[in-house]
Amino acid sequence: MDPRIMDAVGFIGQFVSDHWEAMFGQDDISYALQDQGFSSEEITRAFRWIEDHTLGEAAQTKRKPTDAPRILPPSRVLGTIEAMKISPRAFGVLVGIYERGVLDVLQFEEVIERAMKTPGDSVSSRQMKRLAALTLFNRVQNEWRDFLHSKSTLIQ
Repeated sequence: MDPRIMDAVGFIGQFVSDHWEAMFGQDDISYALQDQGFSSEEITRAFRWIEDHTLGEAAQTKRKPTDAPRILPPSRVLGTIEAMKISPRAFGVLVGIYERGVLDVLQFEEVIERAMKTPGDSVSSRQMKRLAALTLFNRVQNEWRDFLHSKSTLIQ
């Protein structure tokens, strides 16, 4: 993998981690990357890498199937305000990601929450996929940070 792309992925991870509670969209991240000297192609490839490694087939095959049957919660229906912001197609994408076992219930709700905070009038299916990928990416990044800082690791 091109080191510039991995630098961009790292920058995206840091940006998402630093701004998780704030309202931001993909454009905000892209502008910040451009300010750091990354090209449009590098930015696109970095987002694609994140999607492939969180939602793609490579990520699916790395997950271990559980022995316990997957219990689906009752159907989630968008509220009136959520339905005005999240397109039916975008919600369908999110439900599909959830039903494949990529997201758990809390992550599913976290993606909806992030979608409601994104700038703009509506959230497209592409934006929803990216929000899901960034949510998973942020979760994995936080788990690694916690692991590396725990007292049970060799890193002191």
